[in-house]
This record gives sequence, structure tokens and C-alpha cells, in this order.
Amino acid sequence: MMSDEPKTQNDSSQAANEVAEKPAEPMTLKDLIQMAEDYHVPMTRKAVESIVGDEKEIPPAKAAAFEDYVKRQAQGLFPGMAPQIQAGMKTSDLLEPYRQVGKQVLGDSYEPNFQTNPHDRAALQGAQDATGHPTPMSLDQWQAHLKSDPAYNYSSTEKGQAETADMKQRILAGLQSHG
Repeated sequence: MMSDEPKTQNDSSQAANEVAEKPAEPMTLKDLIQMAEDYHVPMTRKAVESIVGDEKEIPPAKAAAFEDYVKRQAQGLFPGMAPQIQAGMKTSDLLEPYRQVGKQVLGDSYEPNFQTNPHDRAALQGAQDATGHPTPMSLDQWQAHLKSDPAYNYSSTEKGQAETADMKQRILAGLQSHG
């Protein structure tokens, strides 16, 4: 039965403790390297080893500080996605739709490098908002970019060749019907 009495401070904190997560588990070097990869922040293994030091397990406070650092770096690298990264979304999750569209257009072997390849990076900064600041492309814009940027050589892909053959067939059929 519910009480009509107002909740006290102790009742509120007890409820918060009941739903609180278990204490964070210590992390390992491998976990921190994976974290940097998840946020697409380029770091060498040696750099992460330097942060970890001689510790086999990284205490939760140090791991949280590393995660904050990686998130800040990712926000700087991907300013168009900064609000989502700040809210806790991983860069790899935000980039996955671009990766999948790239594979659909260019084939399963395509693996974009959003960190260093300027053609791939266009997905993240190739559009503009109303104030002229760079923003991520829509997925339709990204698909058109993949097909039109000569660096991707879309016309040589199986899909590109099929589209070209189909277009030639339609042009020929149109000419024959008017001839």
C-alpha cells in the first residue's frame, strides 16, 4: 500500500541506491585501446600503455578520466557529431550507417577510413548547416558522393557497371522508339 506521506531525503537516496548500477569493473589495456577505437581517436598502443603504466587493471576513476579524454578528442575530430558523442554515443556507432551505405554502393570489401582519408571524411563534414558550418552529409548525399567522386571508381564496380549497362539499354530503347 502506498503512503500519502511525502518522501524524505533518506527515502529518495535509498531508492537511488536500489537502482544504482554495480560498481564499475576495473578495465585493462585492451579495454582502453578498444575505447579509443570505438571513438575513432587515433592512438598508438604505446601511448595507451604509457597511460596505463605498470597496472594490470586500470582503476575505474582512471578509466573514466580516459573515457572523458577520448570523448573530448572525438568531439574535436568530429564536430558535426559532437552533441551525440557528448551524450554518450560512440563515434563507431554514429559512423556505422555511412560504413554500411559505402559497402552497399562500393561492395563488401570497402572499409572507410574516416580519420585520415579526405574522401571518406567528406561524409562527416561535406554538408553545411544553415549558418554555413560543416555538418555530416545525409546518407543520400553520401551515396551520391561515393558514386560521383572519382577516387572511389564507382563505374568500375559491379553495381556501377550494371547501372551503366541499364542506362545504355534505356537510351537505346528510347532512340529506337523515336526512330
